[in-house]
Amino acid sequence: MKKIVILLIGFLLFINAVSADYNCSTGSMNEDQKEINIYNSKQINGASLGLVNTDETAVMGKYFVKIITDSAKFTLTNETNSTDLEMKSGTDTISLINITSNYIEIKVDSDSEELNLQETEEINKKKIFLTKVEGVYPGDILVEGILGKEEVMLSNTLPTKVITIKEIDYLLELFSASDNNAIIIVKKCDNESSKIIEIVEQIIENITIENETISEVLPSNETLKNGTAKGVDEKIFSKQGSLFVRMKESNVSLIILIVAIIMGFIILWIFKVLSSMQPQIEDIGK
Repeated sequence: MKKIVILLIGFLLFINAVSADYNCSTGSMNEDQKEINIYNSKQINGASLGLVNTDETAVMGKYFVKIITDSAKFTLTNETNSTDLEMKSGTDTISLINITSNYIEIKVDSDSEELNLQETEEINKKKIFLTKVEGVYPGDILVEGILGKEEVMLSNTLPTKVITIKEIDYLLELFSASDNNAIIIVKKCDNESSKIIEIVEQIIENITIENETISEVLPSNETLKNGTAKGVDEKIFSKQGSLFVRMKESNVSLIILIVAIIMGFIILWIFKVLSSMQPQIEDIGK
């Protein structure tokens, strides 16, 4: 029992973030990376990506982006109120139908919708995001935006996503992001007919329990999953007195929350003790 408690404490203190690895079903993978500015679309390793939202909270060490895949940027005016957009998935005709102080009506091929500025919406099974709107009918008009296949969100906690465009798999990975731009890595298989397969693993490193292996603490047919003993999903193994536990799933956020709650109770307890000692300190001072 004592060893189990030690193991769980070590699990809370030393657990690493979930790492996801990816392989091609056949062959190897190549990659490219580029910086995309907000409200722009750029082709990276064959995939056109439009950055419609990016945010960084430096104090909390968090950042995220929203991307429209297989995208193209468009500009519509009162003089050129229709244009054809070529993407891997096909060509779409986008047209400006009407614009007032309350709404913007856009048509994609045969369907039209009233849209709002800087919101991702859908027309004719396409994602559309208006980045800029100036003027109203009648008069000079400028409408800019991004049209594409689907919207994908990436963050520093969930930085990867596999997408498929025209039967080709692409692995998107968020490298970094600020309030104005983001660096995106795009990987794909050398053999474009191959599929990208995700391999999720969790590794606990440098936890030693009296030089004993994990098999002496947990049965060899069990593994750790979300902090408790569950049925085998991956191998349990030991190396040089350190414990390495591979798990298929893990709720790291829950563990962080538990640690934060415990720390909060400790701080409140310390504050309470100091408060109760204050009168005694004042009496000593007198």
